[in-house]
Amino acid sequence: MHDDIRSASRLLDWYASAQGACFSAAAQRLVTCSLQRWPALGRRLLEVNCAAGGLQRPLRRMGFDVTGCEGSPALRKHFADSLGSRFVVDPAKPDLLPYGDASFDWVLVHLEHGTDHTILAQTLSEARRVALQGLAVLVWNAHSLGNLGAQSVPLTASPLPFRKVRFAGGRLVGSCSDRVSERPNLRSGAPDHKAQIQDFS
Repeated sequence: MHDDIRSASRLLDWYASAQGACFSAAAQRLVTCSLQRWPALGRRLLEVNCAAGGLQRPLRRMGFDVTGCEGSPALRKHFADSLGSRFVVDPAKPDLLPYGDASFDWVLVHLEHGTDHTILAQTLSEARRVALQGLAVLVWNAHSLGNLGAQSVPLTASPLPFRKVRFAGGRLVGSCSDRVSERPNLRSGAPDHKAQIQDFS
């Protein structure tokens, strides 16, 4: 618990610095620009590893019905204190999301550089499982700030739409994960997408 508080405090202090503020503003521009191709109005978007919720307001302004999930209790507390009850943050580890299959139209995943390969694979599998239409993956590392500030470096973050999604008897067919989740969906009122076929080709 103390380690979590110290880690969260270091992260929040950095974001409060001039360098962190510059990075945060550039990251918001990158994400909003890159996700413009996604239909947003009324669409449900899950932000995995949302930290203190710095992207929640920009995503909502785009029209998404956005939910965050974060494993750190200290960061979730800061999220709630700074954004208020109008924004939702659920306790969740990225490699074990507490949502049913296809609970969200879109999923945005923040990955830490150097994440263990097993956890990385499971995190991406979970993101794919809970997304109905597509996902985007962001990886920040020590070089990100310099690149975001460099005018000569073109930056893109390409969301990945799914070509075809089919649900048969609750089983997700054609996913990178053949596993069927028995976990309940924390999102109240989420529609049942079983037996729904979507072709985005």
